[in-house]
Amino acid sequence: MTRQKGGFLTFICSLIPGAGELYMGFKKQGISIMAMFWGIISVSSITGFAWLTFVLPIIWAYSFFNVHNLKGMPEDVFAAQKDEYAFQFGYVIEHRKELLEKYRAIIAGVMIFLGLCIVWNTFGYVLYYIFPGHMMDAVFAASHTLQNVVLAAILIGIGAYLAVNKEKWQAFLNEK
Repeated sequence: MTRQKGGFLTFICSLIPGAGELYMGFKKQGISIMAMFWGIISVSSITGFAWLTFVLPIIWAYSFFNVHNLKGMPEDVFAAQKDEYAFQFGYVIEHRKELLEKYRAIIAGVMIFLGLCIVWNTFGYVLYYIFPGHMMDAVFAASHTLQNVVLAAILIGIGAYLAVNKEKWQAFLNEK
């Protein structure tokens, strides 16, 4: 980075996750933050997983304060800052082939589950016109419960994996 920016335009850009970083010249940071923020909105809206949006204020606050921290740095410290992807996107991009190979079955299962959720959210309401209302209410309640149970099972599985494989987790965190 060569020159620090400040002022009103920096504040306005900092209100949009990733835009402030882009304006300050940190393209990788800005794009990764923006992709995560808008990606979560997209996934939550097309899958019906509204609970995903609980992460949005965290990402927004991270981006907002990151821009203002960058703006408040002395010029020499600011100039030494590297433009790196936020949230370990750089690691994922750099090791994408190995990660896809290693987690192929998990990724496939998640993609199938998300695809089924999208199909259900898109066409499930058509069934209201075919079956009686009380029957469809029960089906929708069961499907909502099933989505939550599957998500809970995934989270429990990930947590158990992390608890059992502490060495692998530590190696992943320490890798750079």
